[in-house]
Parts: sequence; C-alpha cells; structure tokens
Amino acid sequence: MRPFRLLGALLLLILLGLGLVFISTFFPREGPTRTASTKQATETPGGGMVVPSNVKRISVSPSGGLTASFFNDKLIYINSTVSDGDEAKYREILLYVFDLRSERVVSSIVIDKYQADSPEALPCGEFKPGGTKGKYEPRYMLLGYDGRYIYYERDCVVPGKGVLEPLVYMVDEDTSTVIPSNISSRGVVAVGDGVVYKYLPDEGLVEALDVASNKTLWKHEYKPSYIFPQPQGPGRAFIGSIKGAWISDGSLVMLLHDSDGSTGELIWVYGLVVASREGVEEFFFEAFRFKVYGALTYDIRVGFDGERVYVLTGVNSYGVEGDFVTLHSISLDGEVKELLSRSIRLERGSLGLNMLVREDRVAVVYLVDDNKLVTMTRGNTTWIQEAPIQVVEVLDKEGNVILNRELAGSYSLLGFKDDKVYLASGRYIYALSPDTGLSQIADLGPQGNIGAVVVLPILIPLLPFMEKPQTLATTIDGTIYIYREGYLTIIKERA
Repeated sequence: MRPFRLLGALLLLILLGLGLVFISTFFPREGPTRTASTKQATETPGGGMVVPSNVKRISVSPSGGLTASFFNDKLIYINSTVSDGDEAKYREILLYVFDLRSERVVSSIVIDKYQADSPEALPCGEFKPGGTKGKYEPRYMLLGYDGRYIYYERDCVVPGKGVLEPLVYMVDEDTSTVIPSNISSRGVVAVGDGVVYKYLPDEGLVEALDVASNKTLWKHEYKPSYIFPQPQGPGRAFIGSIKGAWISDGSLVMLLHDSDGSTGELIWVYGLVVASREGVEEFFFEAFRFKVYGALTYDIRVGFDGERVYVLTGVNSYGVEGDFVTLHSISLDGEVKELLSRSIRLERGSLGLNMLVREDRVAVVYLVDDNKLVTMTRGNTTWIQEAPIQVVEVLDKEGNVILNRELAGSYSLLGFKDDKVYLASGRYIYALSPDTGLSQIADLGPQGNIGAVVVLPILIPLLPFMEKPQTLATTIDGTIYIYREGYLTIIKERA
C-alpha cells in the first residue's frame, strides 16, 4: 500500500503545482498600490495582458556612426568608410538620410574625404599657443534639418589658416551638394531655411546669418532687461541661460531662465525672447518663489507647438517648503498659463522629468515619490530603495487632465498617440491609456535594455545640444523608432 500512497501524494503535489501556475497566469499579481495626491492607484508592470507587437531591428550604421539624430520623419546620421586609392588609403565621411516611413536610405552624400593611412596626412592640426601639437581627424555634429537643408558642425583646425572654432556646413539634399561656410558654430541655437541663428550673451548680440553667402541678415544688441528685486532697492540683472530655441515664421524664439535669492526667497524667472529682422521682444514671468535653506536640485524640460512655449519645472531640496513640479505655457505675445502644479516627495536625486508637446496635447512624466527609506542601525545610515513612484499625465492646452496614472518603477517617455502614451522601462515597451491602463507591447530581449532615452518630438525642430547620446527615440503615428549604437528598432503595436 505504501507505494500507492507515495504515488498519490506525488500526483497531489503535481496537481497543486499546476493549480498555482494557472492562478498566476490568469490572475497576475498587481503589485503594491498606494494613493497619492492624484487619487489614482499605482500600476506595476505585468498587470495586464501582453499585446502582440511587431518589432523590427535594422542595422543602419554598423560601427555606431559619428553622430545621429531624428528630424521630422527622418533619421540622419554621419558615418565613415575607408577605401583604397592608387597609392594610399582614404577615409570618406558620408551623410545618410533614412526615411522612417519607407524604412530605407533615401540619400547618401559624401561630405568629406582625406588621406587616412598616415598620421601626418590627416587634415587637422593642433597649433594653438600653449596647446598640444599633432594631427587629427575632423569631428562632426549634426545641428538640424529643415526638410531640404541638413546642417552640421565640422571641427577641424587647419594649419596655417587660423581657424580655431568649429564651422557650420550645410548639405542641400535636393542636389546632394555640400555648402561650406565661414560661420562659427559658437552661439548657434537654431537653424532653418538656410539660416543660422545665434545668441551671444557675452557680446550682447542676437543675429541671423545666411549660410550660403556668409552674410548677416540681421543683428541686434540684446541684454535681458529684467532686474531681480532686493531687500533695499533694485538687485542684479537677469543673466539667463538658454533652455530652448525654435524658429517660427522666420523669427527666433528662445526661452531663458535665471533665479536669485537675495531677498531671502529664491525667485524663479523665465524670459521669452522673440527676435526677428524688425527687432527683439521680451516677456518675463515669475514662475514661483520659495525659501531655500540647503542645496537645491532642479530640472527643466521645454517644448514648442508653433504658438506657445511649454516649460516643465521640478524642484527638490531639503530646505524647500514642499518639493513640487509645475508646468507653464507662454504665448509669443507674453500670455502665461499655469497648467499644472503638483507636490512631490523626494530625497536627493533625479526628478525623472520628461515632456512631449503636440499640436493639441502635452504629455509629462515626473517622480512623485522616489521611495528611498532611511534606517539607522547602531549609528550607521542605510538607504533602502523600493520601486519609485512616477506619474504620467496627458493634458490639453488649457491644463485639463486627459490621462493621469501613477506607476511603480522607472519609465522613459517615448511618445504618444491620441490618448495613449508609450513608455520604456529597461527592455520592455509599454502602452498606457485611460481605458486599458498599462500593457506591455514589446520585449526587446536580454540585449535590448535601451537605458536613458533622448526623445526627439516630430513637431519641434530640436537642436541636439548633446555630443553623442546613447539612445534616441521618436514616435510617428503610433510607430516607435529607437536608435541605439547603429541599430534602428521599429515597434508597431498591433490592434
């Protein structure tokens, strides 16, 4: 009888195991929930059914490329190849235009060529007084694309010519010709329609220059006029660091930021500057003021929809009277709207800010609680890190909330379509909507962790101030495009 008892016990254990698998499969654990100021339940990955997706990976630049960026519906990147000549090896620098919709290269243009088989044959040489001597290859960085002209910076000190600063070059995509210029890229904040726009705060100048002719189209002296208040009398002048720049109907639109704490409160001010051939207009607004007793951490994200500039601000400090996130918009004639103001609770660290602007909506992401817990054991401080709580919100242009969700974990904003927001967390891609909540739409695999993402909106003619970001992303009509280390990943959510 004993063998039968053992067999029965074994069968019972197998049935219990199958039952647990059934329960965990069809009744997945939602994870911990909490209620915050937004009155929404926290969602965690795995809480919804995985939606089938179409994921394609294309090798567009096997060596990783020299520089790359999304512009409108194009991926533009610069790469190099080495070819054998009759007596030497030559390096060709090629600029590629990859059309995202057709998923193919539509232009391939040689922008530079030089002998590369000997250090002495390299075209660039360092000869600055007191600097190191030697020859090196040119360096390149994309500056922008307006649908016809592609702009890039070429950094190459030419021995004997005294060129000490990187210069702006332009490629006419229609004719596949390279248009060099003598215009320094120093101070360039925006490009478009064959024109380079510069803001030079040290010289007190804002100007527009034609790349093809090197001529100055217009130039104005400009120093911000805002003066911070002091306990007694006027204070220091607004200096202003540039946070964003765009082109609107031939005018340069810039958002500047500065703050001052001479009154005992930190006064946070933004300045909108609109410069054109006719002159310069400026509009300043005080976003908020607060008392600070210690070190301050802040982050700013900006966007532009062609009519209004949007600025998302997060502030975190031990001494702030409540950490917070705000969203303001300002029209080109100076009208200011506060669209969002939220309290957050963070220890020191990242604020997790991200924002995308579309014609009719704004999507924002921010940390509301980083879940860093402190414990004291015999005088030693120990940090315990639980899953942080992020908030994802979609608002219309008046600040009305269309979508608001709290998510447990760390997410990067990839894009959105209608009321749906696309997010990345490690190797997983998610869709978040008001109706279905959070659902996984793609798994990029063990090697697919995309890390920190720089999102390039289709609407904004973004000038990439970064040298060579690790991961770029954009979304067009619900299709997600991710560029990383020479590979383009295309994710199409299926209905």
